[in-house]
Amino acid sequence: MIPLTGSTEIRELVFPIMDVPEKDQPAKLIGTGFFIGKRGFAVTAAHVIDQMDPEIAYAGFVDKNTYGFIGEKINFFEKHPTEDVALIHLPNRPQESSFRISSTKEIASCDYNIWGYPMEVAQELLKNPISPDAPKYERPDLIYSKGHVRRLISRELPFHIYRGSYFYELSAIAGDGCSGGPMVSLRNIKPPIDNVVGVYIGAQNKDGLAVRTERIASWVPELLGRSLREET
Repeated sequence: MIPLTGSTEIRELVFPIMDVPEKDQPAKLIGTGFFIGKRGFAVTAAHVIDQMDPEIAYAGFVDKNTYGFIGEKINFFEKHPTEDVALIHLPNRPQESSFRISSTKEIASCDYNIWGYPMEVAQELLKNPISPDAPKYERPDLIYSKGHVRRLISRELPFHIYRGSYFYELSAIAGDGCSGGPMVSLRNIKPPIDNVVGVYIGAQNKDGLAVRTERIASWVPELLGRSLREET
């Protein structure tokens, strides 16, 4: 487990979002989410919400006793009106988070960290089960990535899946399934706070993409009742 600058373990704050059908069918990893504040609110990508099945969508959390996953049903969510970002509320999982949504606009060359759950890692046990009797499921595994901002993009992209006009182009691709993961600026770390300057959403050619939080920090979702920046 990779610790944050604070004392909370990253697995408690960054979680996989999965469709979990009947027991005889494999679960499907959709994306990543991360907690902000302390009331059970979390951020992800809007296209993750679009791709999940609301009837069987769950957030996954590690059981510290068995190291298996405990599913928390996702019943409450709201998408940003223009950017590829969404808010999730998991009222049964109040979790104090060191992640803070920043209104700062970073510059090219800014170094960053990203955490998420790549699909290629989640599918490893499907391709190579521990034993013939092992359950057929995707086991999400938290992965750490880092890189630098290549440039800022302030226009719509020619990809229908990625809504919005405010992006960071990143030097590294975190992988499918990491959409919704937090992009933390290494330039503005102020322990025990980790400033989230972007929400990872995917790739464009050989580069990663993240929504710039400067655009969404002042968003006031009805679900939250105040701005993302104020949820501390």
